[in-house]
Amino acid sequence: MTGVPPENQKVFPKKGKVLKEGDNLGSFNLKEGCTISLMGSATEIPKVEEQVVFVEDLPPDVAASALAKFSCGLDNLQNTCYLNSCLQCMRAVPELRTAIAEYRGSQNQDSMLVSALQQLFAQMEKGGESVTPMVFVSMFRQFFPQFAAQRQNVYMQQDADECWGELARVLKSQLRTEDGGSVFDNLFVGNMRQTLTCIENPDDTSSIIEPFHKLPCYVDKEVTFVNQGIMRGMEGSLEKHSEILGTQANYTKVSRISTLPTYLLVSFNRFDQKNTADGVIGLKVLKPISFPFILDVHQLCDDDLGKSILDMRNTFTELREREAAKAAPACLELRDVDKKNLEEKAAATTEAPAEEEHSPMEVDAVMDVEIPPNPQLGYYDLKAIVTHKGRALSSGHYMGYAKDEKHGCWVKFDDDDVYEVPKEEIMKLNGGGDWDMAYLCIYKVHHELP
Repeated sequence: MTGVPPENQKVFPKKGKVLKEGDNLGSFNLKEGCTISLMGSATEIPKVEEQVVFVEDLPPDVAASALAKFSCGLDNLQNTCYLNSCLQCMRAVPELRTAIAEYRGSQNQDSMLVSALQQLFAQMEKGGESVTPMVFVSMFRQFFPQFAAQRQNVYMQQDADECWGELARVLKSQLRTEDGGSVFDNLFVGNMRQTLTCIENPDDTSSIIEPFHKLPCYVDKEVTFVNQGIMRGMEGSLEKHSEILGTQANYTKVSRISTLPTYLLVSFNRFDQKNTADGVIGLKVLKPISFPFILDVHQLCDDDLGKSILDMRNTFTELREREAAKAAPACLELRDVDKKNLEEKAAATTEAPAEEEHSPMEVDAVMDVEIPPNPQLGYYDLKAIVTHKGRALSSGHYMGYAKDEKHGCWVKFDDDDVYEVPKEEIMKLNGGGDWDMAYLCIYKVHHELP
């Protein structure tokens, strides 16, 4: 307490009286509340040396967890790379990950699968060495027999897009909000306006609004960019009975987005079906299709949503220019349009009758524009990718890529192998040869100008 070691201490119970070894304090007739003096030179309190523990001396699981920078990988249980890549990309959606962690289910089939997924994600959250998802994979194959097909006693490769769809259906039914809505729908489902117009009679037109959960990107010889491929799937034609003409007629079908979701799932239709001796197989179209880190979906929206997006972009642009003008030196030359606006305002002020003057603060308040909490600007950030390598749907290898927001980098999930990759490698996933190429892309809404 005093920092004075016992061998250096001198205790004075009373003035001029030193407490010697063997003395009893009771012999000094001390009164309650009296002061006892202590003299001596303090020495530095020795520090307790911290024990150094080397990673090599830790148990394997503890050592792996200590060294892990990212989430752990998943072991491949006979061609389950399609499932592993989808699960890693779903984990990259924080709102979905939180909803799964907080899930409290029942005993029906879908609930059991989500509970197994919850336990699997909890294991992965600890980091360290890869996790063997034996329970979840066994349950997944049992509940969805189409993913349990075997050839020569080996489980066959499956379609990651179809796998994502089944997982999405289960999560949609089980993850509920406080008001009874679907967590998955709130994140991934938007609305699409479909308009039919009769070619023979343009006055015969109708439109309906239907929900959508992904945007297919169609691949053909003319498509080079993802927006082109998506637009191909949003325009087409069909033949149906016309009530006005009283006969079969040809119609154009145009789809446009009327409500944008928080997350956009873009799927690349790279596989063509072909009949062979082994049955129907999907042959892959290897053509490169570019996709951006920031996706602009303005042209995919209907007139109402498109106008709203442009108005909000213009508002943000004006605010950005205004802030830049305030921060710029006074000697900078104004743009011609700004000069003209100032001249017109000055002329109007001169001609108009005198009115009550406003302070600069009041003028700024009048110019301010109310911005909604989450303004829709039609921009989306790339967050995760499921890739496929190979020539056929029934073979090849799937991998997952996800952006790690904590470390600001991209992470590659090759089953049990997890490591960081440079941003430049992501853009090389556009296709064009026998290497990994994007098959599913997950984008998240961006509420700021690029």
